[in-house]
Amino acid sequence: MRPDEFIEKNLIRELEKLGFDDSACHMAAREGMAHFHRASRVSMKGKLFDECLSVAKSLAKKQISKRK
Repeated sequence: MRPDEFIEKNLIRELEKLGFDDSACHMAAREGMAHFHRASRVSMKGKLFDECLSVAKSLAKKQISKRK
């Protein structure tokens, strides 16, 4: 498993634990991965996954708001 696949899988798992539906989890994980690819890995010092998860959670919450 490549690092990208590992991170995306874990983003989806964390979002599912928070109770987001499957489609929101996958869409938000893709956005989190886009952030992962844009972010400077050197400057994050081990907090890159947390930052990606934060971006993904934010998008997932917006998806729920749009549906209501």
